[in-house]
Amino acid sequence: MKQSLYVSILFMGAMLLTACRTALPTGPRADWADVTVETTGTGHLTAPLPWPAEARLSAIRNAKADAYAKMEYQIMALSTAPGETVLQRVGEDPVRRRQVAAFVRGAQILEMKPRPQGIEVAMRLYLGEGFRTLLGLGHKKSVTPRQGPPTLTQ
Repeated sequence: MKQSLYVSILFMGAMLLTACRTALPTGPRADWADVTVETTGTGHLTAPLPWPAEARLSAIRNAKADAYAKMEYQIMALSTAPGETVLQRVGEDPVRRRQVAAFVRGAQILEMKPRPQGIEVAMRLYLGEGFRTLLGLGHKKSVTPRQGPPTLTQ
């Protein structure tokens, strides 16, 4: 039992590394936030459950979680400046990490494909100015003081 657990953990780690290896350029770029991240997650059908729909929903949920994890891994490896990655920028701050995770949850689901062993989910997320602002690197819009309504003078 332990051996099969270790083999499955190694297999999942290898899948994560190979899936994330070539998707994003990790070198510094002037337009680093103008990137669209695309990733694919897989969810395997588990042992036969009492209802087939429950097994399918479980596979979809696992595929989405896999895709979100891969996407977050890719984003954290992205370079924002020479010698600085998003992971270093976020650091150990739990609030910033939750903000990045919430941003990743906004990814668009492109398609769900049934596979012989389970479900495959393809997702896409555009980082853009919203992500740059989340990291504290965006340009804040200047707010001009609002003038009240005109008054009547006699």
